[in-house]
Formats: sequence, structure tokens, C-alpha cells
Amino acid sequence: MSVVQVLQQEIKDTELSLSRTYEESVYKRDLKKREFTNNFLT
Repeated sequence: MSVVQVLQQEIKDTELSLSRTYEESVYKRDLKKREFTNNFLT
């Protein structure tokens, strides 16, 4: 692999990691909202 290819792969890996982190944080936020709503309703 050339340096350019390695850097391009690093960029892709970083974007994927950031995307997963964002999705995880959105999931956790939504889960907290649901827990609050369930606690509020019961």
C-alpha cells in the first residue's frame, strides 16, 4: 500500500468509528428518554 492508500484507509476507519460513536450516543439518549417516560407514566 502506498502512503496515500494508508491515509485514505485511516480516514475511512475514523469516519466509521465516529459514526458508530454517534449512533451509540443517540441510542443511549433515546433509551434514557424512554426510561424517563416509563417512570413518569407508572
